[in-house]
Amino acid sequence: MSARLPRKASPAAPERNEGTWIAVLFMLGGVFGILGLISMVMPDIFGLLAVLAAFGGFVALHYFTWGRWLMQTASRSRELEQAERDLPTDAPTDSDPL
Repeated sequence: MSARLPRKASPAAPERNEGTWIAVLFMLGGVFGILGLISMVMPDIFGLLAVLAAFGGFVALHYFTWGRWLMQTASRSRELEQAERDLPTDAPTDSDPL
């Protein structure tokens, strides 16, 4: 029977942050309002915005795809390291013949 150290408690779940989402919604409302005013002066602004949005979508797709893959890889690596640490070590005893 081997003695094991107590495991660390898992970190608490992140708290909900409604204030951040409200601020994001107000910011988006302001951005769309300003775009509406700009479109009255420059009607072709939506073509430029479509190109910028496509580029931003491409960047976001890669960010989330690679970020998700790398997070899973790092998680698996941590689990393997933890499993290796939890394995009992077979230390030789005095009664073992040489």
